[in-house]
Amino acid sequence: MRFSCTFFSCILFLSIFSSNFAENLWEEDNGTGRFAIQGAIATGGTLGIGIVHYTENTEIGLTISGQINNASHSTKTVTPVLFGGLRNAICEGTYFAYGLNVVSTFGTDQGHKIKYDIGAGPYISLEQMLTCHVMLVFWIDPYQYQYQKIGKTSISTQSFFSTGGMGVNYLF
Repeated sequence: MRFSCTFFSCILFLSIFSSNFAENLWEEDNGTGRFAIQGAIATGGTLGIGIVHYTENTEIGLTISGQINNASHSTKTVTPVLFGGLRNAICEGTYFAYGLNVVSTFGTDQGHKIKYDIGAGPYISLEQMLTCHVMLVFWIDPYQYQYQKIGKTSISTQSFFSTGGMGVNYLF
């Protein structure tokens, strides 16, 4: 956790003193949008990487994370997240975004095969362009519905404000 805080602090510091902040952050895209590589950390310390396509008013992306229990190898999971939504400029370089995301987990959890695990719900985020290529993103899921079938047990849950995170995007 200390490494991630240091990393994000360095990115913020370098971005504040960067001199290549464009007047129009989207002038390079010619109406087609820009792709970004995203590194993210979510609730519980889950690290993920993904690709996102941004336009001035929309976003769509796919991130993936995994987990392995090194002690007993009884937990081995992969979790892709697909999300998409709309963006509204608050001021120059700052955006409020909202949309839907779908999450699914595959693999083995504490020695039990995950037969089915899917969650869906809305998200809201605040996105800040630090330079014309680096964007900081903070998001939260205000509501999420999840259905799991692990081994012989089926569970459906609803949660409020249980997942959130932050990410750093490098836009091309």
